[in-house]
Amino acid sequence: MPSRIRRTLMAVAVDTRSLRASAQFRRLFVGHLISTIGRQITVVAVPFQVYQMTKSPVLVGLLGLAQVIPLILVSILAGSLADTLDR
Repeated sequence: MPSRIRRTLMAVAVDTRSLRASAQFRRLFVGHLISTIGRQITVVAVPFQVYQMTKSPVLVGLLGLAQVIPLILVSILAGSLADTLDR
């Protein structure tokens, strides 16, 4: 493989040395991956279930609104708190 292509691949490739070197980090990584997959399934499954039970796109929209309002409010409050307080 020409060195230019190899350098390009190395620049965009993910460094997996930590996964190979540390069993603890591997367990943490796999646990986080499983948790993230579960969260993404929930993000799709809950609105789908609400729609299947009610056949109402309005209720699906209200569900989304009920999920995003606390996220926005907590983000704003936590951001201002993080800016105010010193480590």
